[in-house]
Amino acid sequence: MNKVLVRRGGEISPLIQLLRAKGLRIGILHSGGPASGGNHLIAAAAKPFLDHGIEVAGFRCGFQFLEQRARNEISHEELVEKYVKNITYSVASKSLDQNGLIIGTSRANPGKEIKNSDDLKNPEKTETIEKILNLFEELRIGALITLGGDDTLKTANFFQTISQARREKNPDQGFQGVVHAPKTIDNDYKGIDFTYGFFTAVEIASKLVRNLHDDAEATDTWHVVEIMGRDAGWITGAASVAGRATKTLIPEQFGETLDLSTIAEKLVREVILPREERKKAYGVVCLAEGLAEKLPKEEVQGVGKDLHGHVKLADVRLGMRLSDILKEKYREITGRNLSTKPHSIGYEIRQAEPVVYDKLLCFQLGLGAFRLIESGRLGEMVTLKDGWNIYGIKFDQLIDPVSLKAQKQLVDLDSDFFAMIEALQGASR
Repeated sequence: MNKVLVRRGGEISPLIQLLRAKGLRIGILHSGGPASGGNHLIAAAAKPFLDHGIEVAGFRCGFQFLEQRARNEISHEELVEKYVKNITYSVASKSLDQNGLIIGTSRANPGKEIKNSDDLKNPEKTETIEKILNLFEELRIGALITLGGDDTLKTANFFQTISQARREKNPDQGFQGVVHAPKTIDNDYKGIDFTYGFFTAVEIASKLVRNLHDDAEATDTWHVVEIMGRDAGWITGAASVAGRATKTLIPEQFGETLDLSTIAEKLVREVILPREERKKAYGVVCLAEGLAEKLPKEEVQGVGKDLHGHVKLADVRLGMRLSDILKEKYREITGRNLSTKPHSIGYEIRQAEPVVYDKLLCFQLGLGAFRLIESGRLGEMVTLKDGWNIYGIKFDQLIDPVSLKAQKQLVDLDSDFFAMIEALQGASR
């Protein structure tokens, strides 16, 4: 991880000079689920390029229409007219007043055939990426900024690796490489403490959890709340503490296989009944949706998968399942009925007005993406540390060399963050 230095005194870097001399543009695209603050990052990245006389092009819906053009499903004219957005000063400024992502997003995956390092040398596996790189040449794209999660970082690394090999054969090609900005409200990103959108998501989710806590108290009900988060329990843990949840369940607490019946029984014996003894026949259980991936295969049979091969967690309805089983176990143990209600918190926390922290974080990441490209440091992810100073991390420090997947930052069960969750929840409240 190396700091990205500020250029002062009007100095113009060699790469900026090259982009200007060749009339090349900067491309920006967003892939995966949206997160609050994306427009702020795009605007902050675009402005300094525009200040240097370099145009910025936003690709609508991630790689979706680039892929369609690569497969000849749409014409070059249609791609340019409908799906390439010229990001001007005016567009960048207006984007700060709207929450919806100005360039949209999708989960299109042009690198889905690439499974290992050998595949990067296989023309059949890399065909789509090669064709998109050809499109970049036609569209005069000199460098690409990707906004996205770990799957997008993985794809960005494919583009960087393949374009670098092309440059070795043809040093005169226009496209120089890729810089990545980390995006995921899940906050499960190695290389940065907090990803943008996380605190906004927690702010909204915690308010919803608190509302349910107050409803539970008024009605002697147990609310079971499934909260967005595939691999890590950051959102669920933070929202649970801030929203006064009674019990938190996150993926890091469990092994490879999840038994909902066992979990329900423990909740009844260790949480619900002890609270009833204290005249508190109510509570809120928060669980991360990613726990669904730990269910036995037969329990998720028939559930669809996305373009990156992940189970569509919303279709599993994990919170509803646990709510039903909780009723059954309570009746088995006590002979009485338990009032439970399942809820799901997901899409409503992804595109809200960003909190100030996320706005500032995005401004710094956007500026950092510019500085990396300005410095010729392609193939790096922008990050912040030491009081919001801008750093870059090379892709190969973030990507597993065997699986080619981005490494995760999960909740450490020995960390003070998890200790806080444990200390501020449970039957003692």
